[in-house]
Amino acid sequence: MVNRLIVRMNLAKRTLLATTAAAAIALPLLTGLVAAPRASAQAQPAAPASPNASARTTASPGTEAALRRHFESLVKGQPLTAEMTPEFIAAAHPSVDQVAARAKAWGALKSITFKGVDPMGGDLYHLSFEHAEIEAMIRPLTPDGKIPGIGFRMMN
Repeated sequence: MVNRLIVRMNLAKRTLLATTAAAAIALPLLTGLVAAPRASAQAQPAAPASPNASARTTASPGTEAALRRHFESLVKGQPLTAEMTPEFIAAAHPSVDQVAARAKAWGALKSITFKGVDPMGGDLYHLSFEHAEIEAMIRPLTPDGKIPGIGFRMMN
């Protein structure tokens, strides 16, 4: 009987360890704490999220303004969770304080430039701050104007 208990504990520990390891890798990537590989280094682009995603050449309505408000609030250390979907809040919550602390060092936002549409239909932007350059992707806003997801990486 003792051996069965130990086996179950080991299985529980292994499951917990695997889950923790996956979260430790995925969460920093999702919230921009770790730079993702450049798009040109990826093997193949993903299929478009919708038939019109790759055909679109202009920004989705409201994404530039939402991205501006999101990053300006991060620099101030006050993330605008009211403008985020519950799923985005849940994904970003574990590291939002770390990202906000890093964002303060970037200084004021100077400009946002639309760069195109990624293969999954997200809008790509270049953000220029006083002390940082960032490449960001924002998914099209939900019908009620919420941000479903933002990814970014430091360029310098």
